[in-house]
Amino acid sequence: MTTGADLPGPATSEVQRIREHLLRSGWRLDDQDSRTSAWRWQLDSDDERRSDVVVVLPNDDRLADDAYLTDALRAVAYVEDRSVKELQTDLAVVGGADTVSVRLTPEAPSGSAPLATVQTAMNALHDLVVGAASGLVIRDLVLPARRPLRAESYAAQALVSTEPGSFIVNLALPRLENEPVPTRIDDASPTLVDLPPQPYGRQVLNRLRQVVQRSVSLADAVGAGERPIREFGIPTTTSANATELAALSLLGGADRGRYQIRFTQAPEQSGWVRPLKVVVTPAQQATLADAALFLRERQPRTGVTVVGLVVRLSRDRHIGPGEITVQGVSDDSGSQRRFRMELSEPDYNEAVRAHTTGLQVMAAGDIEVSGTRSSLRRLTGFNVMPGLDD
Repeated sequence: MTTGADLPGPATSEVQRIREHLLRSGWRLDDQDSRTSAWRWQLDSDDERRSDVVVVLPNDDRLADDAYLTDALRAVAYVEDRSVKELQTDLAVVGGADTVSVRLTPEAPSGSAPLATVQTAMNALHDLVVGAASGLVIRDLVLPARRPLRAESYAAQALVSTEPGSFIVNLALPRLENEPVPTRIDDASPTLVDLPPQPYGRQVLNRLRQVVQRSVSLADAVGAGERPIREFGIPTTTSANATELAALSLLGGADRGRYQIRFTQAPEQSGWVRPLKVVVTPAQQATLADAALFLRERQPRTGVTVVGLVVRLSRDRHIGPGEITVQGVSDDSGSQRRFRMELSEPDYNEAVRAHTTGLQVMAAGDIEVSGTRSSLRRLTGFNVMPGLDD
């Protein structure tokens, strides 16, 4: 992610950018003369609070002074239920940008927060975007160790800014309207209705909204004893993966302070989605952390590497393949546990040597969990790690 100090944007005047925004965002030209044009909101005409607001723009950019611009920006932001800062970022980013805002509540003066809290929240925001972007194409509830390059690349394009109000972190997500739309790698079912494709960034934001709503609601039910934690492992279109759950559990900082997350998207001629605010309590964050750990320890995972010591050897004959148990750490969870795996005769003999000499082994494959038993299947590699004498 990059900071919002230098926002990319076309070399056009701010009045022109506002005018272009109004044309594509649910406003109509209500009146104009030789000097000015007047615009009214049309997406929610039953809401008098919005429909009575008139945005006045000069027809000649040279007539636009600071008062004109300030009034216009405030009026547009008020009607669209956005902050002026969110609107300005949307206008400045090529193709526009939606916003995810996180309001932290540290014990510090307004507009400031402990460095450790901010660092944890920033890392969590990065992981949340990567997890959501990955979830567009990967259905697994535990992502592989190597995230999709597209997801990492998109997270790097997000813009970060801060403002007072306890401590608010704004994350601008570029919509990338000209980017191709990804499809889930395991979803080949045809749709009944041909819908216009959404920009990539808007897909990421929509997934974030749905995942946060479901995850926080389910965390409440689990915390109250109404639902078992294993329901986090039921795959649905709005199920969070372990990366998203872990990120949500850390957005409030390492001490799990209460926070509010808000999703805001720019309106379009076709419709408007009101901003969504979700408050996440320390108790909910603790449940989300437990759910992330549950998924990582209980769900099948592909492409995992395990490093550890051989603690058990077993085969039916003196020669041939056999089964071993390795106590070690997997690279996707970092947790210490035992993993069973079946080896060919050459690899089994290497495992015997590692056990005899006390050397660690490294194995790569897919983890499957049955009850309390974790197995490494479909091995793609098995090696004895060299010791000091090698």
